[in-house]
Amino acid sequence: MWQQQEIERFLKQRVCQNDGDQCMIFYGVLYELIGINDEDISQRNHVHHLLGEISTNEVLQGRPMLSAIVVTRDDFMAGKGFVDLAQRLLPEMYIGKSREAVCINEFNRVKGAKSFYCEQLTIE
Repeated sequence: MWQQQEIERFLKQRVCQNDGDQCMIFYGVLYELIGINDEDISQRNHVHHLLGEISTNEVLQGRPMLSAIVVTRDDFMAGKGFVDLAQRLLPEMYIGKSREAVCINEFNRVKGAKSFYCEQLTIE
């Protein structure tokens, strides 16, 4: 199973290497890449925790919530835990906003940071 740094690097590469909405990745596809059993809720919860840590660290650095690109197959939006985290980390932007508004705005902010992610990956 991948560690937090590997997941973060993968997400940044995904944004850097794809245009527009093509950087989205479904939770299930990410689970498979990471190497977890998606039927095991504890493993899924562990991945969700890591995604939350990644996004928290990004926000603390003044950047968008990188995990916004990880979405459900049902509606192409991040899950409820993502929205809850966004409302805690960025209350001035998201308190009282719908799940759709939070997910779309953070996804667009991540796409807007593409050049930063690409530059950061070349430095590493």
